[in-house]
Amino acid sequence: LEADIGGSLFQEVGLDSDAFVAKYSSAGLPMWQRAFGNFPRERVVGIAFDTQGDLVLAGRYGNPPPDLGGGQLPSPGSGALVLAKFDGSTGAHIWSRGRFTGIFVSALALDTQDHIVVAGSFTKQPDFGGGLAFSADHSATSDAEVDAFAARYTPDGDFEWVQPFGGPGRQHAVGVATNT
Repeated sequence: LEADIGGSLFQEVGLDSDAFVAKYSSAGLPMWQRAFGNFPRERVVGIAFDTQGDLVLAGRYGNPPPDLGGGQLPSPGSGALVLAKFDGSTGAHIWSRGRFTGIFVSALALDTQDHIVVAGSFTKQPDFGGGLAFSADHSATSDAEVDAFAARYTPDGDFEWVQPFGGPGRQHAVGVATNT
């Protein structure tokens, strides 16, 4: 499968679906595009521009892990969160981070200091980047149980904190916003 995105022809890398980001001028002219993918479905679920004009994205990936420009991301056990930053002027890769083990991100926001806040759902004992995030009392206990979360990362993509939200059954966070 091929797609024309702003004058650049992209060929599907994976066998299912790939992800891309693109920046256009105020006149609608393409400035830059980036695509990534592998065998399973890759998805970009949120993008935002930070105070420096750089693009931050949050998404999902699986095995084999993609390379967003800084080397192949870590191989996930199941479900994976990807955070990445690209230069807003050129689209050049600045950094990318893969977090895995049952994390499914669905929303992204940046605060006024460019901290990255994501929300979504998790199964079992997730590692958001700071080791296993919760005690057994706060982990989903089976693949059928899903809890929601909000997590914050530094402007460089390093883990700061995570807050779970859950109870019996399935909970999903579908949006996130900041007020600072």
